Amino acid sequence: MSLPVVVAGRILGKRILIHESDFSIGLANKFSLRFADKLAVSFPLKYYNKKLQNKLVFSGNPIRNLHFGKKIKESVDTLVILGGSQGARNINVKIFAILKDLINKDIKIIHFVGDSDFPSAKRLRTGLLLNDQKNYVPFSNIFDEKEYGKILNEAKLIISRAGSTIFEIASLSKPAILIPLSGHQQQNARILDNNDAAIVIEDNNLTSEILKEMILSLISNQTKLNKLAKNISKFSTRNAAGIIVDQLFDMVSR
Repeated sequence: MSLPVVVAGRILGKRILIHESDFSIGLANKFSLRFADKLAVSFPLKYYNKKLQNKLVFSGNPIRNLHFGKKIKESVDTLVILGGSQGARNINVKIFAILKDLINKDIKIIHFVGDSDFPSAKRLRTGLLLNDQKNYVPFSNIFDEKEYGKILNEAKLIISRAGSTIFEIASLSKPAILIPLSGHQQQNARILDNNDAAIVIEDNNLTSEILKEMILSLISNQTKLNKLAKNISKFSTRNAAGIIVDQLFDMVSR
């Protein structure tokens, strides 16, 4: 829907700035770039084709405010699983299969499963021993920004897709296992993987055993977790929205 607005803006002689949240420039933005004055991008400019540099401005990706007062002390065993707003079926199924194994290793699991798999998650929780149920906390979705921030702050390790959520993870300096969908998420994940800023498992290679082994090996290796956290934090731009606003004011003042 953005392309007609951009074209109309150009016809009316307006200055135009567009934003791309992924590393790979989407189809609408590729067309819009012909008419736009600037494209704000989420990754540092060094990763982009030099031919585009004159139109690019590095802003980072605007995210929710997830920093609420004093940072929660990290639990030694909390695993947070994010599947996006709809959950991630493949990740959910693999986690369900190894749920008891992880809990038996004293790992607390906070699992965003999405609406479709939430009933299954509740049934699995009910089937756990009473003492184990406190260590599996499934959510369908959560829209309370403050509560979501507290949960991410609690995580020792996060499992996620590789869309815009990676910038929230980066802003909190959290180590992560990324399981990207094919396409633009794979390219996002590849940049982080190449910078030792996340562990990447391709979705079509994901098995319960691979996932379990990776979780257990990472969560017991604080040195590796610290390195991943430090490196992913380099992809955080907490004032991304402010940078975009400043760029807009600069454009219209010329």
